[in-house]
Amino acid sequence: MGTKTLMRCVLWAACLAAGAWTAASAACERDYVAVTGTNLGYNAFHDEEGRLVGISVDLFAELGRRTGCRITLEEMPPARIEAMARLGHIAILAIASQRFREGRIYVPLIAATTDMVIRREVGASSVAAARDNKRVTFGRIDGLTYGKWGDAFFAALDPSRIDPSVSPDVLYRKLAAGRIDATFGFSILYQQDLDRYHLREAVQTIPVTDAPRTLGGVVLTPWQFDPDDLRKLQAALLGIRDDGTFMRILTHWVGAETARDQVWRAARDGG
Repeated sequence: MGTKTLMRCVLWAACLAAGAWTAASAACERDYVAVTGTNLGYNAFHDEEGRLVGISVDLFAELGRRTGCRITLEEMPPARIEAMARLGHIAILAIASQRFREGRIYVPLIAATTDMVIRREVGASSVAAARDNKRVTFGRIDGLTYGKWGDAFFAALDPSRIDPSVSPDVLYRKLAAGRIDATFGFSILYQQDLDRYHLREAVQTIPVTDAPRTLGGVVLTPWQFDPDDLRKLQAALLGIRDDGTFMRILTHWVGAETARDQVWRAARDGG
């Protein structure tokens, strides 16, 4: 099976085998493709049997059930998502930051706090200590936003102290091997990578207390939709968020405590 065919599976059984996923039967005027990052923590990753699972998988399964629309979930490297989304070539994007909301419909779902993940052997007790230690190399993922605070932090560093990676997999393999010393992340994403690469004992996580929460949600690009389909999908997404369904999905993957802390709340987070 070629890469293109693999990423655009439609039949349920074939998608499970190939690592893509499709929701429900078609009731919209058109079929739609939702895009998420490749192996992006608990948002979307492959289990031991090669099936694509995670928060976005469950979210779009529920969206398909509620609307009857056929939605295929595809994975892409973050840098490719960045380029395609800015050109308006992605119909549905999850879980995305607000930087893609101009001219689009944005449904916030998560309000993520930022942590520094750093190897214990470095001995840094704060973000400032790590920043000021010129021997500390920070890893970042190309095309992935780290929120306004995180993006500003990286921009202020000497470029020689930044090690780019094409995906979370590559970055956390580097962290496990000691090729980088630290990175920044959102707990809903990096917790799964800490487990995957057996990093719990090797690293410490330090909350970035001066970083504002970073919103993550679903982007709908209006010109990619039939108008009636767009209204139907937007209403269903708001229902999934507001009736507690998304909270239950989040709790399944990250636990009740993390879900309560990281889920979007109108009174606290606006958006």
